[in-house]
Amino acid sequence: MVVVTIITPTPATARLVVEVSVSSLLVDREMATVYAEADVAEYWIVNRLVLG
Repeated sequence: MVVVTIITPTPATARLVVEVSVSSLLVDREMATVYAEADVAEYWIVNRLVLG
């Protein structure tokens, strides 16, 4: 018998959140606090304008 546990994803279960920023860099930086309060382990912002 196989037992499958389904976990509904929440910010607290996320190990990594990646935001790809094109025009919302300031908003994305503010989200760092929100994710920290939700116990997200890692939060990355990829600035698309820098990457080209």
